[in-house]
Amino acid sequence: LKGAPHTLNALSKQLRYTGRRPTVLQTLRHTALDQSAHQKLLADQVELMPRALTLVYPPKGPKRDRPVIEGQGNGVTEAPVADASVHPIIDTDGFGPVRDESVRKLVADIVFILGATKSGREGLRRLGAYEVLRAWHLNEEADHIRDQIENMVHLFHYEEEELDEQDRLEALRRQTQQALKAAKEKAEADKHTTDTSSRDTDVPPPLSADEAVADGAPGAGVSEKTSVPFKVSTQVDEMD
Repeated sequence: LKGAPHTLNALSKQLRYTGRRPTVLQTLRHTALDQSAHQKLLADQVELMPRALTLVYPPKGPKRDRPVIEGQGNGVTEAPVADASVHPIIDTDGFGPVRDESVRKLVADIVFILGATKSGREGLRRLGAYEVLRAWHLNEEADHIRDQIENMVHLFHYEEEELDEQDRLEALRRQTQQALKAAKEKAEADKHTTDTSSRDTDVPPPLSADEAVADGAPGAGVSEKTSVPFKVSTQVDEMD
């Protein structure tokens, strides 16, 4: 990206023209795939990304309003916004979401790709990405784009330290699930081995009383009846 600010700012001016937007955004998306370029793409003097976000951020007015919680008549909002400030270009010139769904999808893809690196996330936070995504989500009609926004909004709502902690917790959760799965598989394998061994072992049937007498086994000569220590009579004696 030689002469990056001048080149990128010249490219950003092409976003004014409806027919050129897809080409400009495809170029930006392709460039963003090179993670080493993220810092330059989001440098303070570069206007390309702020201009791209004006395509999805609503103009000032009702479309930017936060929804009111049901049952509240005093205008209490759904949730406090960590930082509602956005880049001046986005705040002043926002006119989205534009009608062209393919353009909105390209913007979502670019934000997602930039969100894969620390420099990308930090640069987008400086632009007010969380607020942009919040207002965009309220007005987005395409379910698949709404889902994409929901899946990446946390990247800009939380700071890097909080994201690192979430990553650690997620890694621990996955390790626990893998350990439980391995333990379950081992238990099932052990049970299968035990069942197979039981079927393969030739266990002789128990000896009868006569066989026991002949064999001299312990308790030989004790009849089945007398071997029971206590036997409750089921007969009721007649009273005189």
